[in-house]
Amino acid sequence: MTDLLSDGPRFVTVHLVAVDLSLRPFRRAKAFLTLVAAIRQWAATQNASPVFFHVMTGANLAATDRLMRAAGAQCVGGIYVV
Repeated sequence: MTDLLSDGPRFVTVHLVAVDLSLRPFRRAKAFLTLVAAIRQWAATQNASPVFFHVMTGANLAATDRLMRAAGAQCVGGIYVV
């Protein structure tokens, strides 16, 4: 049996999703969305919901917000939830 921090429902916290910046913007966005989908799929296999993405970049916040919303995320406070 695994010791857990809580007896409540499981959730996933993501602090970093790294994408190769040498790729063109469309490819970077596609790679990011593919990684987010894989994280969501993995979370489902762990019976974990929701998935929290902590966005810590201070650069190009409007583009980051568009990309996170394209991934199906909703901004709640300083994090995105899918």
